[in-house]
Amino acid sequence: MKVSLPDTDNRTRRLKILDVGPALPETVAFFSQVRSRLYIADLFEEQLLRAKHSSELDSEDGPDIEVFPTLGGYPAGEQFDICLFWDFFSLLDEKKLQIFNRALQPFIHDKTRAHAFSTQNHKRPISNLSYGIDNTGTLNERVRSNTTSPTHIHSLPKLKRCLPCLHISRSRLLADGRLEILMDANPG
Repeated sequence: MKVSLPDTDNRTRRLKILDVGPALPETVAFFSQVRSRLYIADLFEEQLLRAKHSSELDSEDGPDIEVFPTLGGYPAGEQFDICLFWDFFSLLDEKKLQIFNRALQPFIHDKTRAHAFSTQNHKRPISNLSYGIDNTGTLNERVRSNTTSPTHIHSLPKLKRCLPCLHISRSRLLADGRLEILMDANPG
C-alpha cells in the first residue's frame, strides 16, 4: 500500500515521533535511518478502550491524561513532530475522541504533523490491523492479536469537531474504502 508520510529529510534536530500502535520492527528500522526518537505508545491497550461505554469515563473528576496513562508517562514539555494514529480514532466514540484530544494537546506544537486512517462506511469497518512503515511510501499491515474492537464511523466534520488540536490538511479515499488523513497542528 502506498501512503503519504510527513517529510523526514533535511532535519537539523531530532524528530520526535509518536506511534500509537505496537512496536513493529520495520517502523523502528525505518526511523533509525533518520535522526529521530520514536515513542511507542500502543494506545490500543489503554483504559479508554477497555471502557465499554463513555459513561464509564468520568473525566470531570481528574485530568484527561489519567485516562491515557501512557501519554502521562512522557517527560513534561515533550512535544511530538509526527503522530502516527493509524486507525486509532475509529476505536473511539465521540466523547472518547474529545478526551483524547485534551490529553494529546500538550504533546503537540505548531508544526506537528499526523497521519490516520478512518472509514465513513458502516458496511466497511476498519480492519483489526497493526501498521509498520517499510519505507517512505509503503506500509506493512498485520492482523492484531487481540480481539476486534467496535468501529466508530466518523465523518471529517466530526473529526474536526472532536479533535480541535488538529487540522485536517488532506484526505484521500484508498482503493479498499478506507480514508487516509493527513493532519497538521491547528494554529487556532
